[in-house]
Amino acid sequence: YAERFAQERADATNDMQLEVLADDKITETEVKELTTLYTECLEKAGGIEYTVDVFYQVSTGFQSGIMTADGPMDDQGMIDAYNNKESECRKTTVGGIGALYAEIAMNPQKVDFDEVYSACWVRRGVVPEDFTTEDYKNYYKQLEAANAEIPDVSHDKDGNPIWGAEQPFAELPLPGGASLSDERVESCDADPRPEAD
Repeated sequence: YAERFAQERADATNDMQLEVLADDKITETEVKELTTLYTECLEKAGGIEYTVDVFYQVSTGFQSGIMTADGPMDDQGMIDAYNNKESECRKTTVGGIGALYAEIAMNPQKVDFDEVYSACWVRRGVVPEDFTTEDYKNYYKQLEAANAEIPDVSHDKDGNPIWGAEQPFAELPLPGGASLSDERVESCDADPRPEAD
């Protein structure tokens, strides 16, 4: 991961991040502290919802109905305001350190992530035992092609997002019949490491 550490040092926005990255290691204590600072910033910013996973990865969203002195924000204004607040909080706290920590924790040998996930699906019985990394890649290529055939309903004819519109997605069964919403697939998404089985 030496190249990734070098890149994160180049992208660092403060001394705190540089200090954590200096020894080419990220401890759980370090990432937990930075993630706590990040989530505290999100709470102070207001209107941002978040969850933190076992690898200290933060998923964010925003609360609808944010009011300003002039009334409710329009959809694009709300999205822009949310993105600006979230980006500023991330840059001044955890930056890219959280993502790098999670990547190392899930994949310490830095093997192809497709191999990590396809092996997890096999171990957890989602797909047949002869399912390969190439099968995994092909499945996602087929899923991407199927999704490309579905008309975009989340944007209007001018390309503006339609608030509250959910884009449908293709349902392509996995070999063996399971779906991507199967709890075993979701458990691989949460933690694909063999020791998590």
